[in-house]
Formats: sequence, C-alpha cells, structure tokens
Amino acid sequence: MHNLHLVRIKAESAKQACENVLIEISHFGNENNWFTICGCVSETNEVLDLNDGRYSPKNFTIEDINKMVKNWLVPNENEKIAFERDQKTIIDWYMAKNYCKFMYELSHLKNPNEFDVLSDFFYETQYDYPGITEIYSSESPLNKTYIVFLDMHS
Repeated sequence: MHNLHLVRIKAESAKQACENVLIEISHFGNENNWFTICGCVSETNEVLDLNDGRYSPKNFTIEDINKMVKNWLVPNENEKIAFERDQKTIIDWYMAKNYCKFMYELSHLKNPNEFDVLSDFFYETQYDYPGITEIYSSESPLNKTYIVFLDMHS
C-alpha cells in the first residue's frame, strides 16, 4: 500500500531539503516498507519535482497542500460507526481502535478547519500514514521551509 507522507524541513535549497530528509529517515524501512522522495514545495511555492514516486509535487502550492491535507482530517465513517456500536465484534473493535487513533492524532491540531502545513503536525514520524512530520535543522537566515513529498510503501 502506498501513501503520501509530508516532511517539513528548513534548508538553503530544495535539493538540500530532499537530501536532508533522505539522511534523516534512511533508517526507516526494509524490503517490505520503503520510501521514495518525490520532490518538494517551498514556503514561496518553488517546486522541485524529482520525477520519482507516485506523488509529484509539480502542480502544488502550499495552499493546495493545505487543501489536500484537510481531506485527510475526516474520520472514516465505517470506523466511527464501529466505535459507536454497543455490541462489538472483533472487527468492530479493530475499527474502533483505528478511529480512536485517528481522533487522538486529530486532537493534536490547533484547529483542523484551518490546517497549516507550515506549522501543524499529523501522524508525526508515523511515515506509513498520510501525515506531516517536521525534521529540525539548523536555523540560518538563508533557510526556507520546504514540504518534501514522500511516497511511502508499507
């Protein structure tokens, strides 16, 4: 299964942002769990498309990314129904667990209706979920914030 996970990082260039993310998460994965860096979008909407992976950043701005992520912030209706059911089967318990995990992650957002990819987190460091993680880097006046697109396979 593939999913898009976003990584926010400060760097002097788009290329450096992608390289730094690669270094920071190189420990993730095995032959069944792996990732591809697709490219990135800067805080000023400059795009680097590496023409790799399923999720090209080429037609995205920061505003577009925010709109896309807002679609991730809607609970799965079947999981919610399972959570609310009085008499639960084993499958209901599994789905209820997923719903609770989702709601827990959602609770970390300042305001889900005003999601900001430049400051919010969602499923942070849980690369096998659609989410946004921040990787900290040295502060430099030359640095810009970049959103790196990761095609995650798990």
